Amino acid sequence: MQKAIAVDAFDIRIPDENVCHLGAVNRWTLRDHRWLSSDGNGMTQFDEPVMFLATADSDRSRAFYERVLGLTFVADEPYALVFRVGHSRLRIQKVDRVPKVSHTVLGWAVQDIRSTVTQLTAAGVTFQRYDGMDQDDQGVWRSPNGALVAWFRDPDGNTLSFTQYK
Repeated sequence: MQKAIAVDAFDIRIPDENVCHLGAVNRWTLRDHRWLSSDGNGMTQFDEPVMFLATADSDRSRAFYERVLGLTFVADEPYALVFRVGHSRLRIQKVDRVPKVSHTVLGWAVQDIRSTVTQLTAAGVTFQRYDGMDQDDQGVWRSPNGALVAWFRDPDGNTLSFTQYK
């Protein structure tokens, strides 16, 4: 079933409680979990993910993400630190023990990986090296599709990465 509504305010509600916050007046239709506008642009209900990590030391984690990585700090809540990452939020949950995992848990696309690695190395970040991966002297690996990738860890051991796409 398709529902069409005319928008005359910034927050709109339709009878089944679907809500869409808009910055401009337009006509929107909710269909197949997508808001479709009369001008042909669409937005899914899932366009702004919330990312999660864990920390056993929130002070140390805040210093790393705010001062070393330069993320914008939003709040220190009882159960998580909150940072802004682009248009999304990163919630670093406060836990007693951070489980060890062997995969990347969060990464960023960067325009110039060499400059990014140099800057963070100067700030004390150590980039990871992995057996069987042909990484250069900065720890950067060229993937089969040509993207450049470098991995590092936060103070809790979470593996993070930077990728420069072709």
